[in-house]
Amino acid sequence: MELELKSGGAKPGLTEGSTVNNQEIDSAHHPAKLNESIEDVSKESISAVSDLSSFGLRRSKRVPVTKSKLEKEAEEAEEAAARAKSERRKLAFAKAKAEAKAKAKALEKEKKMVALKKEKEKERLRKKKLREKEKEKEKLINQKKANVLKANALKAKSSSATTTLTKAQEQAEQEPPLTNDNWSPNMPLLSTAYKTQQSIISRLKNPNMRTLPYAGDIMKFMSFINKFYIFFDMDLLNLSFIDFEIGLDLYPVIPQEVGLDTMNKGSLYQDYIPVKEVISCQDKMNLLFLTLLRLLVNKESAKSREHKPLASIDELTSSKKLYSKYLLNVRENAKEWGYPSEWRSLPLDKIDLSKPKSQMFKENDKSDYVDPKIPEILTENIFEWHKNLPLTNESDPLQNSDLDKIGILALAPDDRVILLRSLINWCSSYSIKVHNEIHYLSHFKKDPTFGIQTQHVPRYFVEGPNVTYAKYIKLCEMVQKRLEVRSKKKYIKKLLAEGKKEDFSAKMKLLKELKDQLNSLNKQEKEKSMIENYNDWTKLFEGELPDNPLSNPFEDELYKLRSHEFFIGRIPHIGDFYMPRLHTYSDSPVTVSTYTDLRALEDILNKYSSGEADVQYLFENYGQLMSPSFKLLYHDTPSMIHDVAKGIKSKGKVYWYEMCSDAESLLYFISYLDYKITPPKEKGSKKKKEEGETSISGTHDDAKLLEEEGNDSLDPNESMEIEVTDPTINKKPLPKEYRFNASRLKLKMMQDFLSRFYYILKSFETLRVQYADMKPGKRTLRRVQRRNITYNDSDLDNESEEEENNDVEEYGRRSKRART
Repeated sequence: MELELKSGGAKPGLTEGSTVNNQEIDSAHHPAKLNESIEDVSKESISAVSDLSSFGLRRSKRVPVTKSKLEKEAEEAEEAAARAKSERRKLAFAKAKAEAKAKAKALEKEKKMVALKKEKEKERLRKKKLREKEKEKEKLINQKKANVLKANALKAKSSSATTTLTKAQEQAEQEPPLTNDNWSPNMPLLSTAYKTQQSIISRLKNPNMRTLPYAGDIMKFMSFINKFYIFFDMDLLNLSFIDFEIGLDLYPVIPQEVGLDTMNKGSLYQDYIPVKEVISCQDKMNLLFLTLLRLLVNKESAKSREHKPLASIDELTSSKKLYSKYLLNVRENAKEWGYPSEWRSLPLDKIDLSKPKSQMFKENDKSDYVDPKIPEILTENIFEWHKNLPLTNESDPLQNSDLDKIGILALAPDDRVILLRSLINWCSSYSIKVHNEIHYLSHFKKDPTFGIQTQHVPRYFVEGPNVTYAKYIKLCEMVQKRLEVRSKKKYIKKLLAEGKKEDFSAKMKLLKELKDQLNSLNKQEKEKSMIENYNDWTKLFEGELPDNPLSNPFEDELYKLRSHEFFIGRIPHIGDFYMPRLHTYSDSPVTVSTYTDLRALEDILNKYSSGEADVQYLFENYGQLMSPSFKLLYHDTPSMIHDVAKGIKSKGKVYWYEMCSDAESLLYFISYLDYKITPPKEKGSKKKKEEGETSISGTHDDAKLLEEEGNDSLDPNESMEIEVTDPTINKKPLPKEYRFNASRLKLKMMQDFLSRFYYILKSFETLRVQYADMKPGKRTLRRVQRRNITYNDSDLDNESEEEENNDVEEYGRRSKRART
């Protein structure tokens, strides 16, 4: 609708007579509506020109943006920029404020450090001044003391007064301590040195070398009999290593490295040993078996330490079922006591019993504990372990019914060893009599001076005779000084003046006599005199220390349980050597035992090597009570220690070797050691060649050879020659490196001992041949010499044939099963 505006009411910008639509008026008063009208006009204009194809133009697809939206976006951008700017200003202000605060703190800290340094410097200067003042005071005091000492010295010289003692003089006047060293005749046998050493078996390769897989067990049997001899019959106290081999039907094995053959390889003992001896050895094994059974089953708690054998050789023929009642008890309790691993169902060399056989879940439960204080309430998994049960009754050697009839000979040789070893282990754990004896031997009022060690051996076999004598002489000098210092003390003088301390007074008189003897002697003569007057010096040792290096290492029962009686030498980088022989602690009348102190042992060795003692002397001193046979064994200790440290199983491995088994092979081994100690010398002079000197391994008499060579093995500058043509013998000496010097020295010590010990062993072998069926003693020997002797060879042959036939019949009757 059009309106005409009057002149008086017209608005500015409108001429008179102009007409305005109502829509325009509304849009003028309302901007929004104005914008909408503008948009309508623009749309109409756009539609008006939309059809431009006639002019050859293309219509644009771009949508025009209204002016109001652009303005809004611009305003929003400006607002966002303003906000960002204000935030940056705030951050810059906060950063500047924090930096200013940090600088202020640093300045304050620096001021404090400077102040602290000034205080420390003041304190240092103050202390320095104090130290200087103290030093000046000490100088003045020392100067005064020095002046006083000078004055006192002058007074002492003029008036013969005693001077003050210095620290060195005070130490000289103190009694030297004896507790800082081991003075006992035994030494601990430690294996720590072998941890860094390697042994090579081929270094000792020689024709007499044999492997002994069972040697460790037989050594255990002999050691048990030796230590607990009061339970065993005299027939078992003279057993040798060879007797065990014959009685248990065990045979040495030639090692592959040697590659030699012998006459007796593949033959049985009864093929080249008299049947009577074989039967005797087998009977002794049954006697040992019976004694161990009774020792294990016997429940008597009597603590008597008298020598009361539990079984005798005569009892073996008294009953057919002598072992059955004891074996019944053993079979009932054997599983509880502990079955040997060889008689169990699982092979330990293939199965590790420390690992489970199977488990219920594939992975272990690693969740948290419900209650950390009681971790046992949660099981990670359910495992099934190997059951290493004993063998079935059909294959279990202990269930063999023939054991009740013929004893240990009913088993195979290996099972015999296993059963004897198990019986000894069970006796050590469950026998009341053995427990009483162990309790007595382990509950003394004193301990060894070197502490409780696993094993110990005589000192003279570890350090050698020379070092042992030097140790004894040093002890004599220290005890002499202790007594002299003690005698100068005032309270001792007072007690001696009052007639007290009679024992000390007697010691001082004896010491004065010994000193008077030593004053006129040189050093070597003094040492010799101290050794000769050993009994007098031991009187001075009483009350000072319990042992001395020259006392008997087997006399004090304190060392009995842990002593290695069969030990004769330890060689670095090689191993240990043993000669197992019984009669160490027995109460037999044998007076030629080599288990004694160093002085007595040297005396025995010198008597036999010089010819002063012979076979007749050995017979008169009950030499037949000791076994005439022996074996020298070598133990590869370094290899065993390395295998144990690495966790390597020892089953199937051999660490024991035989070096010799009679006097002839011992002499060969003594000469063979020369190759290891020094390089072999060239062959002897032409004179020896003309005399047709034969090899030691030949058929000549061993004793005559030593007499002809004049004990060359005792001279360190000379060596006994071996003419060996066997290429398998290792003639190479030990390496020339410095670390093998100790090995050469110990080999020389062992060679010297064996060279003299050879004569004793040779005498025992001769005694066995000449006086086999005679009772020992001087009266028996004189009576034998008065007997009529027949020289008819045919009579002797007939008698020997009859005896041999009787022995064969008896052997076939009593040990048929053992022979098969």
